[in-house]
Amino acid sequence: MADTLRRAAHYIAEHGHHRYDYFASGTRRTDRETGTLPAACAIGAISYAAYGRVRRDPWGSYTDLTLNPTNGFSDAVLFFEDYTKSHFGNTVSGWNDAPNRTADEVVTTLHAAADAFSASAGDAR
Repeated sequence: MADTLRRAAHYIAEHGHHRYDYFASGTRRTDRETGTLPAACAIGAISYAAYGRVRRDPWGSYTDLTLNPTNGFSDAVLFFEDYTKSHFGNTVSGWNDAPNRTADEVVTTLHAAADAFSASAGDAR
């Protein structure tokens, strides 16, 4: 899980931060002309890190976070949700979508959550 959170941080550092949707401007996949990937919110970046591709609906047909074990996506989101609630008093979406939220803050927080998971699980990855 720590690896997924770190890959999500790298995605945002490379492709940018987005608010109010998983990926910028409704983009669903790599821009075929430029080969670029869209900016993402924290959950969108975790989705890309888990699935290895841009997914319009990273939850698939699941609506309950606890019912979608695919690729560690839901576990990483649940852990990050707990992390943002305990450190910032807000859900991932509420925290991510704050008007002044910066990409650097999201990247730093994803790394901090990964470190927290590693420390709690004895997982140095």
